[in-house]
Amino acid sequence: MLGSYFCSKSIILMERECKKLLGIAVLGLFTAASYATPQISSTYTFEPNKPVTINNPLFFSISASCKISVANPVTLHGVMLKGSGKLNGKNVGSGLDEIVNNGDVMSISASGLAKVQITNTGSDTVTADCSLGKSSTKAYEKYQFFNK
Repeated sequence: MLGSYFCSKSIILMERECKKLLGIAVLGLFTAASYATPQISSTYTFEPNKPVTINNPLFFSISASCKISVANPVTLHGVMLKGSGKLNGKNVGSGLDEIVNNGDVMSISASGLAKVQITNTGSDTVTADCSLGKSSTKAYEKYQFFNK
């Protein structure tokens, strides 16, 4: 009886030590990731008069910057379908028009689970090369790690 007591205690102690080691390993991975954070990026194409819906599938807010490529200046019209978002610091809300030029870099933020619809009201196709900000990239990596 005394032997089984010590044996169960040592298993509990071993389990605690294993959890500590796992915690240290996870912390090490996140620390390493913070020094070598890859950029997560997406390219969006906005054809004239064709609405594009973009979702933030994550439960936390994100920020991104997008470099615009377009032959001539056009207006993009955005409407939040769910949640909230900002474009260059302006609330998108129920509608926001933004004139974009070739080479513009736009800052975008969106709340968790947000959904926005963007329509190019011009006559030229617009391409937006977007990458998540550093803090959003780190948060996304943690989300991916824990949801494997």
